[in-house]
Amino acid sequence: MNNINTKFAPKHANDIAIDKVIQQSLMKSKRDKRRINAAKSIDSFGGKRFLGLTPKGNRVFASYLISNDGTLTMSFTHKLDVLLKKGAKLAGNRFDYKLNAKVTQNNAELVRETKTKTGEVTLKTLQWLQRLKNLVDGHYPLGFYKGKVTKSMFTKVANAIYVGTNQEDDISIWDIRKAWKFPEHNPYFNPEQAWSYPDEL
Repeated sequence: MNNINTKFAPKHANDIAIDKVIQQSLMKSKRDKRRINAAKSIDSFGGKRFLGLTPKGNRVFASYLISNDGTLTMSFTHKLDVLLKKGAKLAGNRFDYKLNAKVTQNNAELVRETKTKTGEVTLKTLQWLQRLKNLVDGHYPLGFYKGKVTKSMFTKVANAIYVGTNQEDDISIWDIRKAWKFPEHNPYFNPEQAWSYPDEL
């Protein structure tokens, strides 16, 4: 039906095509409502991102956890400078997971370089994550209001680490943004306003 040229199609074919679009839109709306309702029923959300392997072969992750009381924490399993040492290997692609999810890939898959660069970890990635953590730990005034994280700050952290899966029924940051109450005070800011990239991780 997708191949129908509706310009010359009989009226009933146009009706079928329109009905299909309406049905798809209604299904998407129902899925969105289900996820938003599910987001309202949980009190925390978070995820983790694989960054690389230490020289000893240990996996390094960045993670965050947001609670519906407005608190946001961000952490690393290791100091990020360990990934700059001889023998360390950076992630060859973007691998992010639910906070307690099991990593199914082996180490070779996690650090394999790919022709298509879609989220590989670089020095700039590490510096960006370190900066975000500094802002979170210090409750940066433009990212927090009366102790609660702003929607903008939460989105920056989540985009860098984990936004959700590609599963239709899984909650994503966009569902959290709609379902939870964030401060109305939500100024836009660029983390580079705070300071330049840290020279050391």
